[in-house]
Amino acid sequence: MLEVNLVKNLWHFNLELKLKAANEIVVLLGPSGSGKTTVLQCLAGLLKPSAGSIKIDDKLVFSAEQNINVPTRHRDIGYLFQDYALFPHLTVKDNVLYGPKSRRAGTDLELNPVELLDSFGVGHLLNRYPRQLSGGEKQRVALARALATRPKLLLLDEPLSALDRNTRLSLRQELKNLHKSWQVPFVLVTHDEEEAEYLGDQLIVIEKGRVQEIAVSHVVGK
Repeated sequence: MLEVNLVKNLWHFNLELKLKAANEIVVLLGPSGSGKTTVLQCLAGLLKPSAGSIKIDDKLVFSAEQNINVPTRHRDIGYLFQDYALFPHLTVKDNVLYGPKSRRAGTDLELNPVELLDSFGVGHLLNRYPRQLSGGEKQRVALARALATRPKLLLLDEPLSALDRNTRLSLRQELKNLHKSWQVPFVLVTHDEEEAEYLGDQLIVIEKGRVQEIAVSHVVGK
């Protein structure tokens, strides 16, 4: 469960958002500069909200009132950045291992990186470097890294925007299947309306920091 009630004062507007999500895909839709990525950064602990609270899996990770601001590494989140942010000097295997090593190595949260990469169809790329991968392969590796510590929340910033249309259509179906398997909340940012409607269980339209519309999917078998 994800519960968010946040305010972030920015220089050009105040961002305000309230949402509740169980094991759903929440899509934030809006033009560039509307505050979508700022929401992800607040959820991740990379930015501190000006007011409000954030609860992830019943754990309060931010509260302005109670002066709580849990560091990113202790929030149990996975974050897929828009450019995938793979380390260019590390192999695919070492990129995926980086998450568990930097967080809770030795705990039962970890997954076997080889098995995880195999499940994304890129297990044969273990010893390659990011420069040797296609866009779709980079996305799958970045997803595997984000999920390597079994996060309680997955954040995705324009995860398909850098891909060609055919790869985008294929991978958005993979994202839906992945969500069904993992059963944790996803919060995904996009400016593509078709993508938002296809992926979102909840669709939140944001413009200049304000929620303009909230829609809930009623499409059976989406």
